[in-house]
Amino acid sequence: MRPRRIALAYQLGAPYQERITHGVLRYAQENGPIEVVSSPEGGALPLSSLSSWKGNGVIAMLETSEQVAIARELPFPVINIANSLQATGIPAVAGDQRAMGQLAAEHLLERNFRRFGFYGLKGVWYSGERFAGFRDRLSEEGFPCRLYETESSLLSSEPWRLDQQDLAEWVGEFQFPAGIFAAHDYRARMVLERCVELGIAVPEELGVVGVDDDPVVCEFSTPTLTSIRQNGKEAGFRAALLLNQLMEGESKPARTQLIAPEGLMARNSTKVTAVDNPALRDALQLIERHSRELIDVAWLVSRVGVSRRKLETLFQDELAKTPHECLSEARVRRAEAIWRKDRDLPIREVAKQSGFSEARRLSLVFKRVTGKTPKAFRDALK
Repeated sequence: MRPRRIALAYQLGAPYQERITHGVLRYAQENGPIEVVSSPEGGALPLSSLSSWKGNGVIAMLETSEQVAIARELPFPVINIANSLQATGIPAVAGDQRAMGQLAAEHLLERNFRRFGFYGLKGVWYSGERFAGFRDRLSEEGFPCRLYETESSLLSSEPWRLDQQDLAEWVGEFQFPAGIFAAHDYRARMVLERCVELGIAVPEELGVVGVDDDPVVCEFSTPTLTSIRQNGKEAGFRAALLLNQLMEGESKPARTQLIAPEGLMARNSTKVTAVDNPALRDALQLIERHSRELIDVAWLVSRVGVSRRKLETLFQDELAKTPHECLSEARVRRAEAIWRKDRDLPIREVAKQSGFSEARRLSLVFKRVTGKTPKAFRDALK
């Protein structure tokens, strides 16, 4: 049986595209014989070069109307995996952009932010959808969202200069603390850079979330960047499946297939509980920094400059929790992080590293905070 030949007409190196390719290749291995063709240098195959190609189908990122026009003229099916344009008439598999916006809103709300902004791109479909999901989820909780949009830098001769001054002015107008969701990781990093220029503390004054979970951008930003990871592997698998169905003569689907995001990867750009009161903010920062030590509420009171009763009132009014509950939750989060790195560490060792006096105490508090025993949590990590 002669294998079907499909071409990948997009840049292969970026993290999201790399995950898509992984999904395509997995489908090809499980449902072959399918031969996957791409640029020998990893670049995007020009669609115009495929008009006389003796293949059976293409998976492409169609980001301009010109590319869409070329794709319509090709003598075989094309699946669009880009998120830039809407209603192209080409069968498409895309990330659920509104779900990404909702996920960003949920995360910032959980961090107790109450002022919000979205930094997006004009005329770019995915950006508008991410904003809509973000805005709508915040609206459900009664919070408005400030919007700042700029032109895409892709066609600019000086993209690195684009927008920096206007963005700095927009960021500087916020009342802090505030949370900003950016259309993607590179734009989120621009927000972080403007914060350095303006002397804005991240995340204490401004929390920042991006999209794509690009490891180079996220891990080498200062601070590291919280980001939403699209499920590229599932998108690639579903795109290959849909393409194979079309190559077998099935009719085109009426709607874009939407893929839910894989999740939110929390890093230091949102590692905070946002509050207005300086004493409460100081107490929460002390908890975050020293929770692994054997500190207690009296230790916090001695360092924030207010009475114990005042501090407890601040915690109840702002967070509906006691200082002791927040300290316990911080220690449990630390224990979870330790086990995610090494699920085989014994409870007594994790208790020591996360600020609990003994293993039994860790077990009791862990169950109260998470609803799970440490063993159940560790078993779920397999």
